[in-house]
Amino acid sequence: MIPPHFTNIQHGLQQARRYLATQDTPNRQVIVITDGLPTAHFEESWLYLLYPPHERTEEFTFREAMMCQREGITINIFLVPSWSQTEEDIQFAHKLAETTQGRVIFTAGDDLDRFVIWDYVSRKKEILG
Repeated sequence: MIPPHFTNIQHGLQQARRYLATQDTPNRQVIVITDGLPTAHFEESWLYLLYPPHERTEEFTFREAMMCQREGITINIFLVPSWSQTEEDIQFAHKLAETTQGRVIFTAGDDLDRFVIWDYVSRKKEILG
């Protein structure tokens, strides 16, 4: 039995990477929808649920993200706002996108028809809406 409210980005990336490995497509991308830091990860067959977020979980998440990058998979992080979101949550999204040459997308408050896209693939910023 797994308690609710844990986020395992590492495992999500791993499952997406494995699935995309079987697909014959040149445009391989993953969309991660999260409100911040990962709070769960696997080490071999052991699942670790760590709150508050732990650096080891971040380490394992980045390791999997780098495997995605090496396999040519772009990671797009959609960071949704939450009442508990901190500067660390935002920094994590930026760091993950920048490290893997992916993208992080933020909503502009309650105005969901506008997004600020920080595009590390083409190194430009633009406002859509």
